[in-house]
Parts: sequence; C-alpha cells; structure tokens
Amino acid sequence: MTVWILLTLAVCGELGCVAGVLLARGPLARLHYAAAGGIVGPLPVALAVLVEESFTQPAINALLIAGIMLVLGPLLAVETARAIRREEKR
Repeated sequence: MTVWILLTLAVCGELGCVAGVLLARGPLARLHYAAAGGIVGPLPVALAVLVEESFTQPAINALLIAGIMLVLGPLLAVETARAIRREEKR
C-alpha cells in the first residue's frame, strides 16, 4: 500500500507541474514549474522502489538517480534562466 501511495504522490505532483507549465504565462514561469517537476517526482518514486526492493541494487540505483536529479535539476534551471535573461536583453 505504501508503494501505491508514494507513486500516486509522484504522479499527482508531476501532473501539477505539467498544469503549471501549461498555464504559466512567461518562459521563466514555465521554467519554474518544469524545474519543480524534476524535483517533485523522482524522490517519491525512489522511495517507492526502496520500499519495494529494500536495499538492493535497483533501490540504490533509484536513490542515486533521484539524488543526481535533485542536485542537477536546479542547476540546469538556473543556467536556463540566465540564458533566457540574456536573450531578453538583446
């Protein structure tokens, strides 16, 4: 049951981020929701794999991938925002 709850949380979070991207007005607002999608979804999915598989190789891989996404996602969003700002100034 815990796995289903975590996966439902991940899907609902991602759907919220998709709705935000579709409804946002400017490119920076869209980027904000897109970046949140890279943070909201991976963590519950990795936790669901951890609950299902315990500490086996698939669970460690899922946690590692989620960690990489949690670290690199915001960095990518910041650099994309800087590129958008540079283009807006031209």
